[in-house]
Amino acid sequence: IEEIRTLTIDYATLRKLCVHDYPTILEPAIRFQNTLRRRLIGEKWWQKKQIQLERKYEREQKMDDLREKARAKEEKRLLKERKDEIRSEIGWISYYFRRNE
Repeated sequence: IEEIRTLTIDYATLRKLCVHDYPTILEPAIRFQNTLRRRLIGEKWWQKKQIQLERKYEREQKMDDLREKARAKEEKRLLKERKDEIRSEIGWISYYFRRNE
């Protein structure tokens, strides 16, 4: 009994058990949740909510993509700026004919 009280399980293991090994373990809870949704607020409201959440997720993904592109562009600009600084410091002949170090 003492071993059962101290038994802990992490999220990844729980997810694997519920999704891959024993998918029906959560079926009663999911059925209960769906019944509550249908009886309390209604399916139409939840469908609208799902569409809202999907649109929000898509907007966030687009913003993340734009941020990543801007970051990559800025990184490229800084690299070019640094190369130009090095070229001006050592001269273009030394820059282009230097040994790879």
